[in-house]
Amino acid sequence: MTPVSDLKNLVEQDPENCDLLFQLGLAYENESRYDEAATLYNRVIQLNSEHHEAHFRLGNLFFINGDDDKAHSLLHRAVTMEPQNGLYWNNLGYVYYRQGDLDKSLACFEAAHQANPELEEVQVMIARLRFETQDFDGALKKTNEIKNLDSIYPDVILTRGSVFLAQQEFKKTESEFNRAVKLFPENPGVLSTAGNFAIIQNDKKTARLHFDKALSIDPNHYESLIGQGNLALRNQNYPQAKQKFNYAMQIDDSRYEAYHGLSTVAYSQDDPVGLEKWTESGIERAPQHPDLRYYRGLCLERKGDIKNARISFLDALALNPFHFQSHFELATIYQVHMNDTRQCKGHLKKVTQIAPETKTAKVAQEMLDKLEKS
Repeated sequence: MTPVSDLKNLVEQDPENCDLLFQLGLAYENESRYDEAATLYNRVIQLNSEHHEAHFRLGNLFFINGDDDKAHSLLHRAVTMEPQNGLYWNNLGYVYYRQGDLDKSLACFEAAHQANPELEEVQVMIARLRFETQDFDGALKKTNEIKNLDSIYPDVILTRGSVFLAQQEFKKTESEFNRAVKLFPENPGVLSTAGNFAIIQNDKKTARLHFDKALSIDPNHYESLIGQGNLALRNQNYPQAKQKFNYAMQIDDSRYEAYHGLSTVAYSQDDPVGLEKWTESGIERAPQHPDLRYYRGLCLERKGDIKNARISFLDALALNPFHFQSHFELATIYQVHMNDTRQCKGHLKKVTQIAPETKTAKVAQEMLDKLEKS
């Protein structure tokens, strides 16, 4: 007889024995019989509301099935009962991460590390989350503390390189990403990250090589499809860009990047209907993305809703004070619709300071010169 059969017989003899029910649940999990396992964990919790392991296992099953609310409730209860268990904090951290609450996610991983310092992946996530919450010094410090994990976890090197990129230390960025590619040459995530950096460096050939290799390993790799779409945008190949973004959206329609790419295509092709459609879909998934707030402002401006267009451009600047396109649109609004020369000049000067080499900056300077003469 199989272990499951043995356990089932024992449970039939003692149907309210929580230990046996829990062990049978684990056996079902090992055989990927998740619904049956979940039923047993629920039964254990009904019999013993303090059984933290059953809360933990059932919470994990809900997380796997994408039910973050139930996963959160159960895992939160588990860590409340057993706060010294690092795995409980770790898994709750992933729930918060998927829900987009990065601060709470980071707090959970910090608690996991304090409870179980030996958990390596927890430290990798701490570094990553410090970066994603824009604690660049903290992220760099953590990646250096765990530098011995560089050859095991590519995210350590990628996070360090991303910090350097955010600090515009491009040589250090290139060094880290190149090292990651050498250590993990078959990792699509590493290749797509290196490809995106190559786009920033305007090295289209290297970018294409990285994305193509990543997709030869995993044809459905979301980030690499987005990278190919962005590369096509750089080449003004809008049909190809649209194709790549649409394919990425089919693979995962919960992420914003494909919608952002399609918004950019629509903007580039002067397609107001597409721009509004994809922008609003993107904002549903990433309300804190400045480009999408900017695109929303353009849609509202086109409709003549200047009041809310202005608010949307200000939202974009609250998220990214260096978003020079939003500064320019605000300058236009203040000049044309509000007759506020002082505010107009202020935003035009920001454009010339932030992006002096762009066409937008040249137009902004011409506008400034005319305002000074008038």
